[in-house]
Amino acid sequence: MNWLNHLGATQPVAHALLILCLVALTGLTLGGVRWRGVKLGTAGVLFAGIVFGHFGQEIEHRILEFVREFGLVLFVFTIGLQLGPGFFASFRRHGVRLNALATTVVLGGAGVTALGAWLHGYDFIAALGLFSGATTNTP
Repeated sequence: MNWLNHLGATQPVAHALLILCLVALTGLTLGGVRWRGVKLGTAGVLFAGIVFGHFGQEIEHRILEFVREFGLVLFVFTIGLQLGPGFFASFRRHGVRLNALATTVVLGGAGVTALGAWLHGYDFIAALGLFSGATTNTP
């Protein structure tokens, strides 16, 4: 059992994997508990992560960065798997209309940005940066 106490120092990747799996297992178990008709669901993993962090279970920074990026990749991948077939069916049904609406929204935003920059005397490059930042979102 002594190896488990020194796992973080000798094998940081194995330690990180163990901690993340324990957080996921604890959180999913906690999320499955129904209390007065309400259950946490996947939010239980967030609460389990908070509890593990509170009690000092740390993961090496480099490994945590990799896991964060890899988790985002897996999240986007699973969303794509889940929504992919419905996306193409919707695209066949409403594709032209929805793309025209999206184009109108983007061009309208560009027009409002250009008009606002012109009326208020802002630098065009700054307005372009404002428009670029306003049209970004996180997956």
